[in-house]
Amino acid sequence: MLLSKSRKDTLWQLVLIIFTQSLYAGVIFMVEGARTELKADSRNLKSLPIDKRAAEIFGRRRIQQAITKRKDETATRIVNKSFAQVQERDLTKHPPVPYNESEHPFIYYQKHGRRLQSSESFYRPLRITFDTSLLDSVYETSSSDDQIRINTIKNSILPQLSSNLSNLLSVVPVYGNMPVISSACFDYVSVNSNYVSDGVPNTDLIVFVQASITMFGQEMCCDTCTTLAAAATCETDQFDRPVSGLVNFCLNQIPLRFGSSSVNSADIEDAISVAEHELTHVLGFHGLMFRFYRNPETGEPLTPRPFCTSIVACTDGTTYSNVIMPSSNTLRMVQSKRGDDFAFEITLPTVRQVARNHYDCQAVTGARLENQPTSAGDCFGSHFEERLSYDEALSAFVPPEGIYYSPFTLALLEDTGWYKANFALAEITPWGHLAGCSFWDIDADCIVNGEIPDYSRGFFCNSLSQADLNTQEIKGDYQCHPDRTHMAVCDLFDMSSLNVESPPSDRSYFPNPVSIIMVQSHNATSLPLFLREHVMLLFAGLGALFS
Repeated sequence: MLLSKSRKDTLWQLVLIIFTQSLYAGVIFMVEGARTELKADSRNLKSLPIDKRAAEIFGRRRIQQAITKRKDETATRIVNKSFAQVQERDLTKHPPVPYNESEHPFIYYQKHGRRLQSSESFYRPLRITFDTSLLDSVYETSSSDDQIRINTIKNSILPQLSSNLSNLLSVVPVYGNMPVISSACFDYVSVNSNYVSDGVPNTDLIVFVQASITMFGQEMCCDTCTTLAAAATCETDQFDRPVSGLVNFCLNQIPLRFGSSSVNSADIEDAISVAEHELTHVLGFHGLMFRFYRNPETGEPLTPRPFCTSIVACTDGTTYSNVIMPSSNTLRMVQSKRGDDFAFEITLPTVRQVARNHYDCQAVTGARLENQPTSAGDCFGSHFEERLSYDEALSAFVPPEGIYYSPFTLALLEDTGWYKANFALAEITPWGHLAGCSFWDIDADCIVNGEIPDYSRGFFCNSLSQADLNTQEIKGDYQCHPDRTHMAVCDLFDMSSLNVESPPSDRSYFPNPVSIIMVQSHNATSLPLFLREHVMLLFAGLGALFS
C-alpha cells in the first residue's frame, strides 16, 4: 500500500527506534520471488526492476501477519495454561481410548513382555475431525465479511490442514469411536451430546474450532492484537498421545482481497502454515510435553514415572526449584565454553540423526531449541533454534521466504513414540544444509571480527544495504539466496547518524557497533523474539511503501 508522507515519517521513526536496541549479524534474505507460493499473485514479478521486485515481495507477502500471528504474548500464556492443565489431569476421569490390542505395540508389549513384530504395518494416516459447531454458532450473527472468513476456514484452511498432517503422520488407529468427555477442554467448550454418549467415529484426534475474541477467558483477538491462531492440547489417551485439542482463529487477522468478497490465496497459505505450526504443538512439540514421550517400540516412558522435580535454570533467565526435567535421552542442557550462553537440545535418536545428516557433522548431539523465551512458563523452549533453523516450520517466527516442514519436525514427532512420519514428504530446509560442524557449534559466532567465517558463508552476511524512502528503492549487495533459487540482499542497514547506545561488547559483531543495525536478528543469544517480530512487522510496512 502507499502511505502519505506523514505516515511514512512516523513509520520510519518507529523503525529507527526499534533498530537502535540491538546489533547483530545479518542474514541473506529474499528480494526476488521464486518459490511457488510467491507466484500466486496475478502480478508478474519477473517484469519488475530488481529493486522494485523486492518491494513487491515485502508488500504482498504480508510478513507482519505471517510472523506475528502465531506469536502473541496473551495467546502463549493461554496455550501454556492449557498444557499445564493437561499434565495435572487425573487420568481416572478420562476413559481409555479403544485400540485393537493385537495391533498396538504398547499394549502388546505390556501383555507379552516382547515387542510386536512388523508393528509399522499397523499404523494408518492420522485422522483429524474438526468440530466447527462453535464456528457455526456465531455465523448468523457475524458480519458479511466475517462470514466469508468463517467459510474460508471451514472450506479451505481446515481441509488442507487435515490433508497435510494426515499425509505426514500415521498413528495406531483408534478402534471404534473416540470417547469424548462432557468437560472436554477443561469445560471450556460445549460438547455435542452425541460425542459424549457415542464417541466420535473415524478419528484419532478431534479438534474443536472456534473464532472467539477470548480463549480460556483471556482476550486474544482485538484491534491491536496480532494473533491469527492459537491452539491447545485438551486431553490425551492412556499412553499420553494427544487426542483432543482446541484451535481459535482471530477473524480480523484474515484479510479479504481488496474490492472482493474472498480471501487471497497467499493469505490462505499463510493461515494454513500458521495453523499447521500450532497444531504441531498440540500433537506434542511443546516443552511441557517432552516428559511424556515414550519408547516407540515398548511404550515405556522415556522419563521415569513418577516424575521428580529439580532445580533448573530456564531460558527466561530464572532458576526454578520445581521443574520436571525430562531424561537425558530426551533433552539436555548445552553451554558455551565462554559460559555466557546456554540452551537445551533434543537428544532423541531420530532427531539427532536428522541433525547430523543435515549439517553433515557426526559430532552433532541433538537439535537445539530456541533459548530466548517464547512462552511464559516454558522452561526449555518449544521451537527450534532460530540461528540454526531459520526457515523451519517449528522455528519461532516465519521468515519472508516461507517455511519448510522439514525432517527435523517429523523426526521429533516420530520420537514422541506416538507417530510414524512420512519422511518422503519432508521439505529439506536449505538453511545450514551441509554447512559442517562449526555452523552448529554453540561456540561458533556467525560473524568473527566483522568478517564472515567459512562456515557462515552463504547464510550470514556483513555488507550494508540501503532503504531509500524518497526513491522507493532497496539497494544492496545482491548474492545467491541459501536455497539457490533467487537473488538476495543482506539485511544490514547503516544507522550511524543516530545517537544510540552501543550494545555490550560481547554482543557486537562489528567494529563500529553504533553504525550497523540489522532489520531482523538471527543470533538468538541476543535479541528477544518479541522484539524481532516487531522489527519485522515494521519493516514489512516499510516494504509496503515501495510497492
